[in-house]
Amino acid sequence: MKNNHSHSFIRSPFVVLGAISAAAVVPPCALLTLLILDHDFALVAIRTAVVLLLVALSAALALLLLWLYRRAQRAAVVTMQHGQPVHLADLRTLTRATAAATLERHYAAELARAERSAFPALSHYSVRGDAGSPALPPIEGEVVASPADPAPALPAFAAGTSRLAQLQAWGHLSGDPPRLFVGYAASAPQSIPLASAGFIAVAGQPRTGKTTTVSLLLAQAALAGWHIAICDPHGHQDEGLLRRCRAISGSCIRQAIAPAEIIEAISLVDKIGRCRLAGDRADAPVLLVIDEFTKLALRRELPADTLATLVAMAVEHSKVKIHGLIIGQDWTGDLLGAQLGPPLRRAITHRVIHRIDPQNAEFLLPFPALARRAATLERGSALLWGDDPPVTVGIPLLTEDDMRYAAQGRPLRPYAPRPVQIAAAPPPPPPSLDDRIVDLLARGGGLLDGNTIATQLGADILQVRNALTRLAQTGRVARHGQPRSYTYAVSGS
Repeated sequence: MKNNHSHSFIRSPFVVLGAISAAAVVPPCALLTLLILDHDFALVAIRTAVVLLLVALSAALALLLLWLYRRAQRAAVVTMQHGQPVHLADLRTLTRATAAATLERHYAAELARAERSAFPALSHYSVRGDAGSPALPPIEGEVVASPADPAPALPAFAAGTSRLAQLQAWGHLSGDPPRLFVGYAASAPQSIPLASAGFIAVAGQPRTGKTTTVSLLLAQAALAGWHIAICDPHGHQDEGLLRRCRAISGSCIRQAIAPAEIIEAISLVDKIGRCRLAGDRADAPVLLVIDEFTKLALRRELPADTLATLVAMAVEHSKVKIHGLIIGQDWTGDLLGAQLGPPLRRAITHRVIHRIDPQNAEFLLPFPALARRAATLERGSALLWGDDPPVTVGIPLLTEDDMRYAAQGRPLRPYAPRPVQIAAAPPPPPPSLDDRIVDLLARGGGLLDGNTIATQLGADILQVRNALTRLAQTGRVARHGQPRSYTYAVSGS
């Protein structure tokens, strides 16, 4: 924007000020000449000149105000970059739309920059989009599915045969390098490579397929011989994750339900990771699974140091085969807070998003178009986003037979609550010197001087004298005799 009226604005005030100065200087000079020639005529002329001067000044002031008003009106007209003149009053009405369009372009540019960076999945870039804002153009190479598109078709599985066994025969499960199979997109298998995975987030509303996805991932981990630690606050429920995966409990190094057990399980996995970083052999991968993670964080059932440990594990321990799988519903940045939200977003490298409202989806997805896309997913399908552009995948449903096949004959390990270690009560503190003196005087029954008290208690004489002075001032002991020969007894005795 620019304005071209500044030069005349600078010159015109000098013309007006010159006229005012002439009107103020010429009449007094004329009146002085008349006063010298004729006194009577001068009085009449003075009155007339004063009136004319006031009228001239009023007119000049009015003209100046009118000129300033017109200049202000002209100065309020600005020229946009495309040459369109716009008044400032009209520009205010365009601010919201202009800002929204500018932000959308900014978000698209930032997202493109993150996609082309060396670590796109670790970008902490996020937005707060308006639900009614126009959709951004799709990312290059992304397969965009409209809300009316059906869920991705799954391949035909043979009846009477374990689906997990068929997936293994097709070569879709964990191999070299290790990866976790998630589902199919356009008949192509989609997986999460563990080499670039920190934490894997599984999000979605209830009854949208989160447990189905997690069961598929855990079955692969058990089939490959991984160590699994499952933390499930709803473990006692029939539809809980522990009950659904009880067939592979033999692969679990820890099963936790109570908050104290969950905290201990997280500490155990962190200890394994730190030992591996210190030089221990990293043989089988370890998968830490936390169901209802967001509820645990929002209810403050996980302390701040435990949450910080989780974030550090995602950053440091992935290179020694320590990985995390966190499941939740309320992925809202405002609810998670400024201390947990941004570090957790950076720690999550891969996302499996089932149907979820846009406000929760925007914490995990890069811009509003993807958040609105996640809100239209059908049950059994999810939005997978990690190393590659986001795609919609169909997830196979495993049965109890599939979970038993994944167990590979390992015996069950029933959940057993870990006993809570109750610390012994600390010993009571020793009695103070004042209490010992009062007790000695109460047991003695007579008058004792300071030296005697210090000898019997084995205490320093100066400390005893200070304590006796303090006790006498508070009224706990009575003092008798003269200075330097005081004797003491319990008050009232």
